[in-house]
Amino acid sequence: VTCAALLILTAPSVGAADSLTDSLRNAYQNSGLLVQNRALLRVADETVADAISGLRPIINWSSSYSYASPSRTGDVNSLVASLDATWLLYDFGRSNLNIKSLKETVLGTRQKLISIEQDVLLSAAKAHMGFRRATEFASLRSANVELIVQELRAAQDRFEVGEVTRTDVAIAEARLANARAGFASAEGDLAKAAAEFQAVVGRRPGNLITPASLPDLPNDVTAAISMARTNHPDLKRMQHAVAASELNLKIAQLSNRFKVSGAAGLSDTDSANGLSRSLSVTARGPIYSGGAIASASRAAM
Repeated sequence: VTCAALLILTAPSVGAADSLTDSLRNAYQNSGLLVQNRALLRVADETVADAISGLRPIINWSSSYSYASPSRTGDVNSLVASLDATWLLYDFGRSNLNIKSLKETVLGTRQKLISIEQDVLLSAAKAHMGFRRATEFASLRSANVELIVQELRAAQDRFEVGEVTRTDVAIAEARLANARAGFASAEGDLAKAAAEFQAVVGRRPGNLITPASLPDLPNDVTAAISMARTNHPDLKRMQHAVAASELNLKIAQLSNRFKVSGAAGLSDTDSANGLSRSLSVTARGPIYSGGAIASASRAAM
């Protein structure tokens, strides 16, 4: 088995070469982890929409039909249709604070997605370069085997004419066995690198190209640290998490306040009563909660 044959087995084709940019693009498009976290981000977005809906009026309708068994007055049939609306009027800003907290959570979730994108792209770069390295090592090991085979033949020819001893031939045979063992190990590393590449990028490696140059880097370590503190998505995510926690603490501290809600309704029956209207304003607040409100506030803090 030669290195060329092994490359044919591990690559789907030997057509156009794939650059590191191609590997990064394929990993970004094929990553199931990114699909999962994009869905989680959409879920977080919907929690904000759900919280905003709590500040808007909620309108419901209902209709009922009833029948009473025959009596002295005859059968009794009743049809009722109603329409009612409820609306939160005032709650000391708890609903608005909850919306702000959820928005901070969404922003943190977005930064988490960016962090996962970086991890996926970094894994793709490692897989790309790892396969290139394994390919070069396998090629070197293959060439080494071919060279030592020629040396063994030369030693055998020299032994036949009496220039070297049997020990010299045995040493050449041992070197060949060691070279073949090294080549077998390189074959295993190449197959492993190909499997890792497929797991990360989503396709079998083809003819991969080594990048011609390194990307632009900061001039010194201090500049790199400053850039990381400013732009790293994990730090930004934690900043949004802290902001959301502070808002949740304020919400917990307002839990002992009352809230005011309004309700209005229309009801129509097939009886002589006709259309009826209702309008109400309700204030509701806790008097005693067994320590649950104080406990929630301490937990948030």
